[in-house]
Amino acid sequence: MRQMILTERDLILTSNKFVLASGNDSLFQQITNQITMWLGEWFADVSIGIDYIGFENKKFSDKEIISSVTQSLYKNKNISLVNSVVVSRNLAERKITLDVDVETVEGNMVITI
Repeated sequence: MRQMILTERDLILTSNKFVLASGNDSLFQQITNQITMWLGEWFADVSIGIDYIGFENKKFSDKEIISSVTQSLYKNKNISLVNSVVVSRNLAERKITLDVDVETVEGNMVITI
């Protein structure tokens, strides 16, 4: 699997050509984008993404956040098993960090977002 590399949601160009990722790098980027995409953000399919606005506006439990992220991950055909999703909250900065452990077609992958 190959795809264009995104850095902070910007495409990378070198010598007027898009830089491509493949293998684990491509899958890592795919999963990261899937988890960080807000519901309705992508114009081509507004049903893709996670309802982060709902998380900010309401007191969602960690269990509800884990459920939402897990459901999103299982939509990815390259993920065979979600081993764990751990939620860490920083209330002072109003920030949620996710530690995700998944089994993929490329093997085990652990991602912190």
